Amino acid sequence: MNHFELVRCLVGRGLGYAVLFQRPATAETYDGHRVARIEIADEVEPTVVGLARPAGAPDTARYRALRSFLQHIPVDAR
Repeated sequence: MNHFELVRCLVGRGLGYAVLFQRPATAETYDGHRVARIEIADEVEPTVVGLARPAGAPDTARYRALRSFLQHIPVDAR
């Protein structure tokens, strides 16, 4: 189970709430509880995103893909 689904399971059991940046395929959690999605419609100010990794960490394909993606976000979307 990934952290996204763990959060959904905890919310489904009534142990809190969460703000997530991805949409689940279903309103039912892995353990059978239901959660509700509430859209946030307010305008959100742009934010700065940084990319860091430990010194000497391998230059993986995943890291290079994320770095490339961040470098190519259109200026008006930033």
